[in-house]
Amino acid sequence: MDNGDILSIDNEKNDLRLRLQAETTLGDILNLHMQLNDTCDKKANFIFGLSGIILLISLTKLLDFINLDIHLGIKIGLVITIVTSLISAIYSAYVIKPKIKNSNRINLFYYGSFCDKLTRDRYGEELQKIIKNPEELIKQYSYEIYDLGQEDLKPRFEKLNTASRILISGLIIGTLTIFISITSLYL
Repeated sequence: MDNGDILSIDNEKNDLRLRLQAETTLGDILNLHMQLNDTCDKKANFIFGLSGIILLISLTKLLDFINLDIHLGIKIGLVITIVTSLISAIYSAYVIKPKIKNSNRINLFYYGSFCDKLTRDRYGEELQKIIKNPEELIKQYSYEIYDLGQEDLKPRFEKLNTASRILISGLIIGTLTIFISITSLYL
């Protein structure tokens, strides 16, 4: 075996190693994005449930107090809590059911992108093409990861943060309003 053959084998091993590293890295990143997506769903469901419970309790109390001679500040505090809980629940519902943007690019990894645009046979052909071309496969993976982060996770986490801030602000303001009203009655 001459040096040319050895160099050729070494280059093939390096190419294979680099492709495997790239595919492993992209797979790990995609897995992380999917875990973040799951975390976002769980947090949104928690905020939605908490908002619903607070809304139900506040509405019940407000209905109990509506005809009674209860200080107006207490009623206002309950209304603030109700409104902010409702807004927070709506925001978290939008996080749970995100709006998927339709791009011109067909994403072979996401069913919503290819179902209406490709037949089963055409999908199989397109998938085989990218699998046979490692550079194209890596490119498609990177597009998927970017789209997931930019078009799905980023807006969902922003809405989730907004829902949390609204709920916490409403609880603080509503509680302070009720507390101030109660203390003013006894001072």
